[in-house]
Amino acid sequence: MAIGTSHSVKMLGISAYTLGTEVKSDEMIAKLVTGLLDEWGSSESEINMAFDTTESNTGHLTAACVAIQQLLEQALL
Repeated sequence: MAIGTSHSVKMLGISAYTLGTEVKSDEMIAKLVTGLLDEWGSSESEINMAFDTTESNTGHLTAACVAIQQLLEQALL
């Protein structure tokens, strides 16, 4: 995950998770992403996000992007 402005981009981290756990992939991705945002102290300043188009990331009801917005308690682009 990276954050940036028009002047720079920073890699926040690369998270990994173990396949075969009982946690759904969208929930796991959301927890990993919000964990990185918290580590960097940027969870309140995040305004957008981008994922590949797999259902676990971009589905309109149960996807990582929906779960991230719920965990951050704010809408994102």
